[in-house]
Amino acid sequence: MSAQEVYVAKFKDAKECAVSFTFDDGNVDNYTIAAPELEKRGWRGTFWLNCSRIPGEINQRKGIMTWDNVCDLHSRGHEISNHGWNHRNLTKISYEEAVREIERNDSAIFAHTGVRPVTFCYAYNAKNDKIIALASEGRVGTRTFQYAFGEQSSDVNLRGRMDKAILKGEWAVWMTHGILRGYDCFKDPSRYASFLDYVKAKDSNVWVGTFREVAAYVAERDDIQLTEVRKGRRIKVTPSLSLDQSVYDMPLTMCLTGVVRLKVRQGIRRPPVVYKNGDAYFDFNPHGGKIVINYR
Repeated sequence: MSAQEVYVAKFKDAKECAVSFTFDDGNVDNYTIAAPELEKRGWRGTFWLNCSRIPGEINQRKGIMTWDNVCDLHSRGHEISNHGWNHRNLTKISYEEAVREIERNDSAIFAHTGVRPVTFCYAYNAKNDKIIALASEGRVGTRTFQYAFGEQSSDVNLRGRMDKAILKGEWAVWMTHGILRGYDCFKDPSRYASFLDYVKAKDSNVWVGTFREVAAYVAERDDIQLTEVRKGRRIKVTPSLSLDQSVYDMPLTMCLTGVVRLKVRQGIRRPPVVYKNGDAYFDFNPHGGKIVINYR
């Protein structure tokens, strides 16, 4: 191993664990409570919608966010994504119906936010290989695993699961439907806020990102190839990513071990460098071409 090893961090900012907070079905308290509490801590969440249930649509329901609510969340940096047009179990309908269930919801979200969802969440968590393949087309990921958090989990269990995810270096995808109403809701919003505070206290170890951000990072990290040319105290690194740039657009974090100071340039960008325990970390564009690193 070289004295200065170059590699891509497991998670953004070289954090030990990634966390995504996800909310199913579009309950209005996602807008009034869930999102504002995330924002107080500098985070953004992922909100999975069944657009037919939104007020003004064909199967509208009470207690669901309006399109104005949805668009406001989008403008504030939250991820608005696809949970199926009418919350149907895709494993129990025809393939053609499943295609329509997914595509109609994509179209509705795009029409209102201007962004096509590139993630997907299965209604009832119902999925099989055929449905996963369908829902994954043109997306960075679909939610195939999650931890439920809400009324059915004690504070001790929630914190224990979070600690275990950090210890194992995992991506912890948290899922609930609402804060005051809906399946597995918290009922007492102070318990929701308390758990967020618990995660926030571990900020040095945990990256909180939307489902899209973490899914894209993980896919890019696993796909990227780094070609190095070394001369003296200079390393030229050329990243190569085979994934579609229009979908996979997350910056990655590069690590350089055993250095006390360095300067980095990628094109005209000079990304800031963070030093920790004798190593250096900086973000780079995996599609941005050659990276020049000067170190000592």
